[in-house]
Amino acid sequence: MEMQQVISNLNLKEKYFDHPSHIHGINHTYRVMVHAYILGSQVLDESGQKSVLAAAFIHDMARKHDGYCTEHGGWAADNKLPVFKATFDKLGINHWNIIADAVTSHSLYEEFPAVHPSWPVTSVLKDADALDRFRIGEKNLNISFLRHEFTHEMIDFARELYLSTVNLNFRSFTEVLQHAKQISHQNKRPWSNIL
Repeated sequence: MEMQQVISNLNLKEKYFDHPSHIHGINHTYRVMVHAYILGSQVLDESGQKSVLAAAFIHDMARKHDGYCTEHGGWAADNKLPVFKATFDKLGINHWNIIADAVTSHSLYEEFPAVHPSWPVTSVLKDADALDRFRIGEKNLNISFLRHEFTHEMIDFARELYLSTVNLNFRSFTEVLQHAKQISHQNKRPWSNIL
């Protein structure tokens, strides 16, 4: 399945979230998906890119509250991945163990070793999620935790994407990517051509 078809079929609805919120809801998830898409294009193969988009899509859906929680990733892997498995399968996304590992691990402090088969997708998801920490305050992004050199190049863009989307309502992931593309072109980001 072409990446464009994957993108056009990963659209969020508030009812997918156990605890819909401004902090961990649709806009946050879409921004994480944008970051995962850009970063994934730089460090993952096509299968990994699709897997990280699926992981980003469900990563916060099972949250019960907006506070600190290490369990919500596991809940999403256990309860949301099965709900979307058929959709993902139709899109050619079927590395279930890797997606489950990435989603479970994104809310944990522990890291897979770099040789672990799930590390590439997990590391991209964790970096993509971290890039949207601007939503909870300018000083909440600790760059020493970022795993990929390329992620550091995305920090200003992540701030711009957050500020320009915080009060918008998007109907689709495609719409969010178009918005991100406009921001990238305006500021001459090196990844503008992949959006």
